[in-house]
Amino acid sequence: MKKLISIITLLSIILSLCAPSYASDVEDDHAKVLEMVKKRIPPTHSFDEFDSSSYKTNGKLTYSFSWYNSGDEDFSSMQVNATENGFITYYNYSDSSKETYSSKPSLKKTDTNYAMAQCGLLIEELNPALIGKFMLIPESISDLNSKVHRFSVLRMENGIPVYGNTGYVSINENATMLLSFSMNYTENLTFPDFENVISKEEAQKAFSEKIGMTLLYETDYSQKEPAPFVAYKVDPSNTYINAESGDIITPIAPNRDLFLNKNESITQDSAMGSAKPEFSAAELKELENIAGLMNESDAEAHIKSNKVLSVDSKAALIRSSLYSDGKEKYFYGFAFEIPESEYINVTFDAKSGEILSFNRSYSDYRDNGDKTADEAKAKEYVASLAPDYYTKDDSGKFRFEKSESNRFSFVRYENDIPYFDNRIYISVSPEDGKLMSYSISYTDAEFIRPETIYSEEEACAKLFEQVDYDLCYYPACSEEGLGSCDTVHLVYMLDEEKNHLLKADTGELVTHGTESENIGSYTDIEGHWAENIIKELAKYSIGFSDDKFRPDDVITQKDFIALLSSISARHYPGVIGKNYDYAPAYDNAKRMNIISDNEKAPDEAVTREKAAVYMIRAIELESIAKLDGIYRSLYTDVTENIGYISLLSGLKIVSGYNGCYYPQREITRAEAMVMIYNYLAN
Repeated sequence: MKKLISIITLLSIILSLCAPSYASDVEDDHAKVLEMVKKRIPPTHSFDEFDSSSYKTNGKLTYSFSWYNSGDEDFSSMQVNATENGFITYYNYSDSSKETYSSKPSLKKTDTNYAMAQCGLLIEELNPALIGKFMLIPESISDLNSKVHRFSVLRMENGIPVYGNTGYVSINENATMLLSFSMNYTENLTFPDFENVISKEEAQKAFSEKIGMTLLYETDYSQKEPAPFVAYKVDPSNTYINAESGDIITPIAPNRDLFLNKNESITQDSAMGSAKPEFSAAELKELENIAGLMNESDAEAHIKSNKVLSVDSKAALIRSSLYSDGKEKYFYGFAFEIPESEYINVTFDAKSGEILSFNRSYSDYRDNGDKTADEAKAKEYVASLAPDYYTKDDSGKFRFEKSESNRFSFVRYENDIPYFDNRIYISVSPEDGKLMSYSISYTDAEFIRPETIYSEEEACAKLFEQVDYDLCYYPACSEEGLGSCDTVHLVYMLDEEKNHLLKADTGELVTHGTESENIGSYTDIEGHWAENIIKELAKYSIGFSDDKFRPDDVITQKDFIALLSSISARHYPGVIGKNYDYAPAYDNAKRMNIISDNEKAPDEAVTREKAAVYMIRAIELESIAKLDGIYRSLYTDVTENIGYISLLSGLKIVSGYNGCYYPQREITRAEAMVMIYNYLAN
C-alpha cells in the first residue's frame, strides 16, 4: 500500500478540483499533524490498514490516527492521538505475537533505574516538548508476571510540578520500545519563574489561618457496620494559598462540554442504592401479613393524601415494587403518571410511610436557573416530610446548609458536629411552589464524641507533619466561561496521593484500605541478613503491612500459605495485614493443590520439610517430586519427601548445612521470604 501522506495529498488535489477551497481544509490539517507525528513514532509501512478521525473538546481539536494489521493468527496495531500542535496525548502499540505477561512469576527484569532512564529518552523522542520537563515515578507495586515496565509521568516546569498534567507510560521488558503513553497536557501556557515566593512555613501558617480544617463526623466502612468517627478534613476544596502573596486563591476551571445536574444525580443514587430484587405476589402477601406492612392500595392512598407531595388523585400508578434493605426494613417504589402532563417517582418506608425520595417532572415546569425558589417553603416541606429530623428553627438533627436557585440542602449534626454523609436535598418550583424533588439519607449508628479533640490549629500542624505541602503550577482561566486554560497560578498544594483526613482525637492520618502503602517500612530489619531480600519482595507487594517484620519469629502455616498464594496466582494479594482474611488464601491454595483440608492447621509452625512440600506444590512440580526410585537423598537426615527436598535444592531454593537438612526445624519468617525470593530469582 502506498504511503498515507501520498494518498491524503492526492485526495486533497482531487477535492480541490471539484469543490471550494475550504473543503480541503480538513484533509490538509490531518496531513500536517500526521506529518509531525510520523517523525516521532515507529515506521508505519508494515501496517496494511489505516483510519483517521478528529474530534473537538472545549474548542480544542484532537486528531486520531490508527494503523493495524489483521492477519489470520497475529494482530498488531498502533494508535496515536495528537493535538493541533502535534503533541501526542495518547500512544499505544500492540502486537499479539509479543508476550506482555509470563505464566511464571519472576524477579528477572531489567533494572528499574535503567528502564526508567531509557523510558525518559523514548518519551522525549515521542514528544520533544517534554524534553527536560517531566519526572517519571515507578509504579508503587510491581507485577511479578508482567514483562512490562510501567511509570507515572509528571510534567515539570522550572522544577515545579504542573497540576493535572500527569499520565502513564509503559515500555517493553528490555526497555527498548515504548508500548503506551497517555498524558493530560495543557498547551499554550507561559510558566514564569517567580522570584518572590513565600516560604513553606509562611504558606502553612496562611493555610491554617485562611483555609483551615473542618471538624466533622466521617464514616469507617471497613467494619461490618458503618462506624462514624470524629475527624478533621480540609475544606473547602479547590482553594489554595497563592505562593506569591500568601492570599487565598480559587482557580477558575474551563467550561466543560458535558455536566451532570447535581440534584438529579443525588435523587437517582439515594433512592434505593442497596435494594434487593423485588418480591413475588405470594411473597408480598406473606410479608404484609407478618411484618405489618401497608398493602399496595393503602400505600397508594397514603402517598396521594400527602399534601406536600401533591400527587394528583387522577395520577395512575403505573409501576410498584417492594424492596428490602437486606436487614429489617422494607420499601415501596412507586411510579405515577398523568399522560402528557406529569411523571412521579417516590420511594418510602413500607411500614411507617416515611418518604425517602421523591422526583417530579411535568411539562409545564421550566427549569429557569435565574429564578429563586422560596427558602421558607423548602424548610416547611422538609419539616413536614421529616418531622423526626428537622424543625424550621434548625433545632433538629438536620440543619439548613445552603441554597442554590431552586435547590436546598440540609446537613445532619450529632454532638454539635456535622455529618456530611447524611443530608436532605430538596428542590422547589420557583413558578408554582410545588415540590420537585426530595431525598434523605440517614445512618443508624452510634456517634461517639471523644473526650479530647485537637483544636483546628493543632490539626493543621498534625496534617503538615504527615502530608507534604509544596509548590505547584496550577493551569487556570483568567475569567469565567473560557473553554481552555490561558493562565498559570503558582500555589502551595498538599500531596494529593495522601488522604487529607485526620482523626480528631489522635491527629493520625486516616488510611482506610491503604495498608499496602506501609509494606516495606519495617523498623526491625536494619542490619538483618535477609534485609535486602525482604525489601525487594516488598516492591512486589509480598510481605506484611505492619511496621515490624519480626524476621526471626517462626512463621505460621497460614502466613506461609498466604505468601505462597501470592506467587502461585497472578494478581493475588500478598500483603498480610492486621485484618487479613486467610480464608481466600486457603481456598486458593486448595485449588492449586498446595494444601489439603486434612493438612490445614493455620497457627501451626511450618517445618523445613513441610515448607519444601508446600513450595513444590505451589510451583507445580509435585508430579515430578513424587516419582519413585529416581532420587538419592542429598542429606543424611532426609528419609521422607526426598524428591521434594532434592528438587528444591537443585533449583537453589533451599540448602543444607554440613550435609544435613534439619527437616523438622521450624523456619522463620525471614527464611520463608528467602525461599520465595530464590524461586523468583532463578
